[in-house]
Amino acid sequence: MPTTFSQMTPTKGEIYMTDFQGSGSQPQGIRPAVIVQNDFLNESLLKTTMVCVFTSVIRDLSTQPLVMPSAMNGLTKESAVKCEQVMTINKSQLIRKMGGLSPEQLEAINKAILLSLDLC
Repeated sequence: MPTTFSQMTPTKGEIYMTDFQGSGSQPQGIRPAVIVQNDFLNESLLKTTMVCVFTSVIRDLSTQPLVMPSAMNGLTKESAVKCEQVMTINKSQLIRKMGGLSPEQLEAINKAILLSLDLC
């Protein structure tokens, strides 16, 4: 029996091409996203929490750390991770794994999320 995407177990810090089904100011279409939910919940739930990766609009904001493309992360352009837009989605919206972040990149995203939520 083939594995369906809802049965996948993403890991915190991985980047997935994701099918966003938002409306209004929410992300729409297929674009990369970084998994930010802890691995325990990733294993036990049909949903996961992530932040969007954007290449078209890059601003110098402390809540949007930059990630340079590499073979490790699978990105092809300099990208801003929009940590002020944390979303929970169904795992079935994950299309394919692109790669993963370095520990330093993930730490920058963790700090930006805390800053965005005013928890630091």
